[in-house]
Amino acid sequence: MINRYSEVFDYLSAPKAPTSPEGTVVFGRKDPLVAQRFVDLSGEGLVKWVVITGGKGKDSGDLDIPESEYLAHEAEKYASLKDTRLPLAFLETRAENGAENANFSLDIMRNENLGHAALTAVAHATSLRRLAHMLDHAATQREEPLGSVYRIPSNYSFDAKNPEDQAEALGEMKRLVEWPQKDWLLPTAGDDIPEDLLYFYLDSTKK
Repeated sequence: MINRYSEVFDYLSAPKAPTSPEGTVVFGRKDPLVAQRFVDLSGEGLVKWVVITGGKGKDSGDLDIPESEYLAHEAEKYASLKDTRLPLAFLETRAENGAENANFSLDIMRNENLGHAALTAVAHATSLRRLAHMLDHAATQREEPLGSVYRIPSNYSFDAKNPEDQAEALGEMKRLVEWPQKDWLLPTAGDDIPEDLLYFYLDSTKK
């Protein structure tokens, strides 16, 4: 059972790294690990420009500033320690959920003429796959489909024995399974869920 939670997390957080610099969207959360992963990716020369998105939402914790401003400050501190030059950055400070993160980020790209055939999503590891799909869905709804959406997870240490980590992982599986039917994700978003993990999720929801 515990190993199954680890397998679910591995699926949700599986990276798909770009091989050349791409426009990047960093999804907000009160989590310095997200900012650090963005800085590391910048240090690898794989970020052309970045939109850091997030106002105040469910993952803001006790922040008294928007998540995007918090992550920008954390990124600057970490970049200074690592001697990493950060790319051109745009802060989106209003979004309160993943759909707004995606749509408001795309608004900035349009307004700033930030051309992009592909994008990279950087996010908290457990929610990465769903947020990348939300970016893809939002772009498709605008009739501006993306060739690729790359995925870069934070270096989060998932504890398969922790009920909070378990619940978050199952919650993300629920969204991948159910949201395509609500047109909140593309119809194909959950097509690559491994069959054994899908059955594990379905069995878990019956308890």
